[in-house]
Amino acid sequence: MAIRVRVRLTTKRSNRSSESTALVNSGYEADEPEVVIPEKLAERLRFLPELPPGTRLEEYESVLGKARFHYLPKALKVAVLTADRKEGPITCDVAIAPGEHEVLLSDKLIDALNLVPERPGVGFWRFRDEPPTKTRKSVVPEKW
Repeated sequence: MAIRVRVRLTTKRSNRSSESTALVNSGYEADEPEVVIPEKLAERLRFLPELPPGTRLEEYESVLGKARFHYLPKALKVAVLTADRKEGPITCDVAIAPGEHEVLLSDKLIDALNLVPERPGVGFWRFRDEPPTKTRKSVVPEKW
């Protein structure tokens, strides 16, 4: 099992928002806080079919090889939502990934949202300011 959290994604330009689950993926390295979103979510947020000004194509490398994503700098605010608190929002870059079915949080966004993976194999995590004894459970994946 991996760590997934509930997030609210809000566009900076139009203030349109949507909630989803997101995979806490520390293997997704980025220079700045960044989130990958599936095309269906990008449509809901109105990034597609007409791409906003400033969008560019970027090449990403993964275990599956190289792929080109639409990249929107500083286009979203992301907040983590739990039953007892909200962390964020953090402004971040966005990569729209064709063929992806989950929202993915980069290493820098994970840090900015104060998320600490405790036991990724069983889906336990906590916020940085919480004691190690307070662990939270991963939420159920949401596929787009």
